[in-house]
Amino acid sequence: MSDVFDGIVDRFVLASAEFERRLRMARPDQWDWPTPCTEWNVRQLVNHMVRGNLNYLLLLEGGSRDEFLRLRDVDAMGDDPLLAYTESVRDCRAAFTAPGVLHRVLDYPTGSSPLPAR
Repeated sequence: MSDVFDGIVDRFVLASAEFERRLRMARPDQWDWPTPCTEWNVRQLVNHMVRGNLNYLLLLEGGSRDEFLRLRDVDAMGDDPLLAYTESVRDCRAAFTAPGVLHRVLDYPTGSSPLPAR
C-alpha cells in the first residue's frame, strides 16, 4: 500500500502550475469579478492562495496558529499578483523539500499537526 503523502510536493507544484496558467489568462478588468466562493472576488481568491502559501512558510519557521489566523486575509500580493503567487509557490516548494521538514510538528490552526513522514 502506498503512502498518500508520497509525491505530495510534486502534486502541489503541478496544481500550482495549473492555477498559474489560469491566472495568466486573467485580464486586468477581471480582478474584481465574482468567484464561486461568494465571499471572494478574483483578487481575494488569489490573495487567499498567496497568503496560504506564505502562512505555511510562517508555520515552518516556528510561527503560531494565532499568527496564521491573524494574517489569513492580509494583502500579500501588492501591485503584482502573478509575481506574488509564483514566488510564494517557489518558496513553498523549496521549504517543503528541505531535508527533514516533513517530520516537523506545526502549530496549525486546527491544532498541533505533524507533517506526514516520508
